[in-house]
Amino acid sequence: MDKFWCEVDLQKLLENIAILNNINDKKTIAVVKGNAYGLGIEEITNFLQDKVDMFAVYSIKEADKIKVYKDILILSPDIEYDRLKDLKKNYILSIGNLEVLEKFHKDSNYRCHIYVDTGMNRLGIKPEDVKYYVNYIKENCLNVKLEGIYTHLHNSSKINYTKRQIINFKNSIESVKSQFEYIHCLSSNSIINKEYREIAKFTNTVRVGNILYGYSGMSFGFKPIYSMYCKIMYDYYVDRGESIGYGNLYRTKRKTKVGVVNIGTIDNIGVIRQRRQNFVIHILKTAYKYFFKSSYIYYNNKKLDIIGNPSMNYTLVDITGIDYKKSHKLKVNICPTICDTSLRKKYIS
Repeated sequence: MDKFWCEVDLQKLLENIAILNNINDKKTIAVVKGNAYGLGIEEITNFLQDKVDMFAVYSIKEADKIKVYKDILILSPDIEYDRLKDLKKNYILSIGNLEVLEKFHKDSNYRCHIYVDTGMNRLGIKPEDVKYYVNYIKENCLNVKLEGIYTHLHNSSKINYTKRQIINFKNSIESVKSQFEYIHCLSSNSIINKEYREIAKFTNTVRVGNILYGYSGMSFGFKPIYSMYCKIMYDYYVDRGESIGYGNLYRTKRKTKVGVVNIGTIDNIGVIRQRRQNFVIHILKTAYKYFFKSSYIYYNNKKLDIIGNPSMNYTLVDITGIDYKKSHKLKVNICPTICDTSLRKKYIS
């Protein structure tokens, strides 16, 4: 019996793609880094191969896990240099500094996108250096084919800041944009903003990950395509006034039926993927969690009280008065991106 698994609804993924296509008339790069955001990179790319124009991953190692033949953009300019000798023809590298070019083998050909840093100040070349980089590569790196150029809008909740990023990117590539087949800056949290789409009309490609899988964009109709489930291993009754769990932190106020779930802190039970929120909401949520016991496990949409604190391997839930059978499943509020990637997945068409 599986103790813990993830069900991935491919029909919902198809519906999310349809919503995306209604607002996007550009080429689509599906971002499948992090094992397709925890949902299984092989299965997700196999399903998406005829529905998107390209895939994007973090590293060459991740790209190797994709079994379908389609162009794959390696988003990190921090490249595994030992892999550059015999790179697959459908792998496209990101150039973010001159050091990368120095590692390229003279007898190998490379397809590349230039990554422009418009404000994150982490990786990439500065906007004022774009023209120099393009000319330098054209003149000195005959084995490098520049196919695309892009930037990362890292804080799309700040409207004016993000607008300036887009405009800065646009200005930086104005004199060289005709040399690129792919120009992209919009990603999941920015493509759903009409103002950003209007300003970014000069681009012809978008990168999407979060909204495809339903981690964001719910207010625009995008739906989570995943659900996490577990089952109760066994159950028993504990009399009123008894303590349960480590440290005797929980004491029963009535005769209690306890269900033992074979997941725990090692499975990140109790951890929820953080979403952007303002400071006041954050404080209110923190206060709520302090005064009211949180619950992350549900049966038939009913929250089950977690008894005590989850241990490394087990979580105890109160199932008193619930008509529960061991064949039934419980829904677990855990994000697949923070779970072990070996977690079994069941794909539903």
